[in-house]
Amino acid sequence: MSDTRQPSFELVETLRQERDRALEDALKWRRRYEIEAQQRRTEAETADRTIRNLRAEVQQLSQMGSTVVRPVLTAISSDSAVSDQQYITLELARLAQSRDELAEALAQEQQQHTKTRENLISALGEALQRGKS
Repeated sequence: MSDTRQPSFELVETLRQERDRALEDALKWRRRYEIEAQQRRTEAETADRTIRNLRAEVQQLSQMGSTVVRPVLTAISSDSAVSDQQYITLELARLAQSRDELAEALAQEQQQHTKTRENLISALGEALQRGKS
């Protein structure tokens, strides 16, 4: 009877070790996921702040264009008024393009975050499955 108990204790100990390794792996993956998620949140917040700042700047420039710049440009000679108006138009176009690029970058970051989250969750699931087997 003692011969049959010995392998059982060894089997139980082996299973405990495998479970402990699987739990450690799961904890490591969870930490990695949390770090990655925090980085993505920080990047998204930074991108959101940049977009808000650019929108405010464009709005401010638009308001200046209608209330301050146009009357001043009208009062100035046509040659310099055209160049100032062109400059403002180009600057607004540049800001709009920059805003669009940032919005696209934010969308890409959000997609990458989603993929990363899915990959980490999948890896965590696999690690837990290995622990169960």
